[in-house]
Amino acid sequence: MSIIIDKIAIYGLLSIIIDISNGATSTIIDKIDKLVMNIYYNRQMIDHQDISKAVVKQRKLLGLSQHDLAHKAGVSRQLIAKFETGRQPELGIMRLLRILHALQLDLRITSLNRRRPTLEDLRAEEEGETK
Repeated sequence: MSIIIDKIAIYGLLSIIIDISNGATSTIIDKIDKLVMNIYYNRQMIDHQDISKAVVKQRKLLGLSQHDLAHKAGVSRQLIAKFETGRQPELGIMRLLRILHALQLDLRITSLNRRRPTLEDLRAEEEGETK
C-alpha cells in the first residue's frame, strides 16, 4: 500500500512542479488538495495482503495452527496456507467470512467519505494504527 501512496505523491508533486514552472499558480492549490485526498483515500483502502496479515496475526494470537483454523472455518488447510502467503488471492466472500469469523474477526463496510479528512479523522486513524 505504501508503494501506491508513494507513486501518487510523486506524480502529484511532479504535476505541481510543472504548473509552478509554467506559471499556472491558480491550479496548484486544487492539485495539492486532490493529492492530499488521494493519499488519504488510498491509505483507507484494504487489500488482500492487509487481510491475510490480520488473519495470520490473529491465528497466531489465538494459538491456532493452519489446520486448526481450516477445521474451524470449514475449509482446507491448503486454502489457508495459500491465502496467508498470497497464492490464493480470491476466496469468495463466504469463505473469507468463515475464516474471519473462526478467528473472531469481522469484515466491516462503512459509508464512503469523499470529504477532505479533518484533523480529528487523521488523529483517529493514527491512534488506530498504533494500537
